[in-house]
Amino acid sequence: MSPKMCSGFAVLLLLLTQNRCLLGQMCSTIDKFVNVRGILENTRIKTEPFMTSRSVGLMSCLRSCATYSLCNAFNFQDSSGTCELQREAVMDENIEDFNGYLTSNLSSWTNKDINYCQNHMCGYNAICEPRLNSYICTVIGCFDSAEPFANKTTFTKKIYDFGDIVDTPCQGDYYTNVTVQCSVAGTWTPFTCYPYQQVRNCKYLHEQCNPTLTDDEYWLYPPSQNGVRTKVYCHNMQTVDPEAFITLNEHNFASKSIYVYDESCLKIKADDVTISTNALGVTAFMKINFAPGTGVVRDDYTFAITNHSVQSFGTAGDCVDDSYKCTPLGNFLINLSGTGLIVDPDISWVADSASSEVTTINDENRVISGTCGKGCSGCSPSSTIKLVPDPNNRPPIESAIRPICTL
Repeated sequence: MSPKMCSGFAVLLLLLTQNRCLLGQMCSTIDKFVNVRGILENTRIKTEPFMTSRSVGLMSCLRSCATYSLCNAFNFQDSSGTCELQREAVMDENIEDFNGYLTSNLSSWTNKDINYCQNHMCGYNAICEPRLNSYICTVIGCFDSAEPFANKTTFTKKIYDFGDIVDTPCQGDYYTNVTVQCSVAGTWTPFTCYPYQQVRNCKYLHEQCNPTLTDDEYWLYPPSQNGVRTKVYCHNMQTVDPEAFITLNEHNFASKSIYVYDESCLKIKADDVTISTNALGVTAFMKINFAPGTGVVRDDYTFAITNHSVQSFGTAGDCVDDSYKCTPLGNFLINLSGTGLIVDPDISWVADSASSEVTTINDENRVISGTCGKGCSGCSPSSTIKLVPDPNNRPPIESAIRPICTL
């Protein structure tokens, strides 16, 4: 190729890349229709589009919108030819300033502009294809479902392609036991959404629901929680008597301190006799035993670590001389954050003896800490600790298994 021809080709290429009008993106058409077809400049609908395409012209974007029954408006970015099809029509509450964008309602355009597809009657899963003075409807995928308990958010968020599989076809409290797929006919493969059974405890889960299940976190409906779905760890599921535990996500401990003070309030370790005789020690809890029928926390150390003597959940104490003006050394921490449960508000902490000092800090019955002790005594709950639903915090649904009963 001669230098002159190369130069001419370079100029043409530059014109093509810089002037989209030559590429069919119709720059002058925008100016022609502004304020005539209700185009808003430097504005866009801010909701998520159901379909996006790029490197198209304004009229192509318009006509693409017209082919879908879902489409009521479109955003168009002139510089890139980005076309965003929107379900919502342009309204004051759903638009935002955005430099370089245009937005317009489909209803602002004439049938001539959009080749006879303006008022077509195609379904949401089909597109309108213009013909001479008319149109035809061509099915392109699947949309929505007639199943009464289908997850509408899932099925209406987009038009699914043939062969697509839906991950969450049912509402939160329902399930299906089949794969839901978009068929070439534009319909979903048949499925039914069944309600999850409200299993009340681990024993019922093993004996009456599904005996193959193993130790794990499950969503149960303990009678003590008044119908509230509760995250429960079922232990010993392959035995005749599985037990329920609540997994603690944060640090929880009970301490009857092995330390005391000398006369100057210098902390020192108690002698072995004092430690043994008064059952001093500290216990850290990873899970607590939970009675589904009553909500009571039971003494159990299956998922606990103890140094010296075991301590009951929510208790504290020490053997500091009660004549010393020193701060007690016994302490406890209950932190139920992330469990979906709190301590029953009716429960308080009381001194074990007249010599004991008790200080507690309570954060919405979800996090309770206490410092207690003196005179080889401490503090304990006013009654057996009972757990009730946390009204403000729930664990994420994916953090436990929704059991499906097979019996």
